[in-house]
Amino acid sequence: MSPRLDGPLPEPAATPQRRRPPSRWGAWVHNYTQRHSLLLHEGGLWDAGATREPLAPPHHHAGFGDWCVGHTGRVCDLWLSGALVHEMVCDPSLPLSSDTALLEHARAALVHYHGDVALRWPLAAWSARGQQGVSALHRVDVEQLVQQARAGGVRLRFVRPWWVRVLVLALRRAPQLRSHPCIWLLIIEGRFVSALRLHHGALVELRSHWLLAATPAQVQAFVGSLHEGAAERPHRASVCALGYGLAAGDLGAVETLAPLTTPAPAAQWLLPEGQAR
Repeated sequence: MSPRLDGPLPEPAATPQRRRPPSRWGAWVHNYTQRHSLLLHEGGLWDAGATREPLAPPHHHAGFGDWCVGHTGRVCDLWLSGALVHEMVCDPSLPLSSDTALLEHARAALVHYHGDVALRWPLAAWSARGQQGVSALHRVDVEQLVQQARAGGVRLRFVRPWWVRVLVLALRRAPQLRSHPCIWLLIIEGRFVSALRLHHGALVELRSHWLLAATPAQVQAFVGSLHEGAAERPHRASVCALGYGLAAGDLGAVETLAPLTTPAPAAQWLLPEGQAR
């Protein structure tokens, strides 16, 4: 499953682009050049620091509200762990010519698989190179995030899934992602994995998976499942990975784009374009 995200993004050929005015997914949008990049996950929040500051390992906080209390007057971009977002890439053959039709289709599918609780999940539509999909935020209350920012005197520029930032940076740093006709990009967050299948750099499929343990063996087993049922594809998929929280060990044929055994996400995969390197 996959979000339409508010605010312009680079790499228009391969990443989700805004098709409508900002919504609550992009609350309090401001044009500030210095801002913190945050990653919200199930166990808390990582702060990668602010633009114009030296790169350093991210600091951990109990949650977004806790971070806001100690950062009055600051500006932030809030990225969401894949574990907090249900993603849906829609079949391009479906007659979904408008955001309304796309969101209605996604809502019906989510309710079918997850029950009435999905009726309350905020949805955001996206499109990329003719592909379109929807992200559903769960396990997090969007309005609560906005209220926490206001209460702490923090300016929240937007809320977006982290895979969007990672994909933009990965396409710039790993040329093989653009040249290969079928490649999987794994974003590992401990036991949780987001798997993006790319065709010459264009997103065509997005899966999520919980590993039984954050080990290379479990990653290899998941990679094996990605190859299953792919006999109809003319090219065997390659696999690249980045992220954090994985135990040390052999990943076999998986190419690592960044160390996976660090306890925290690398700041370079969270910061804005001008500072990420």
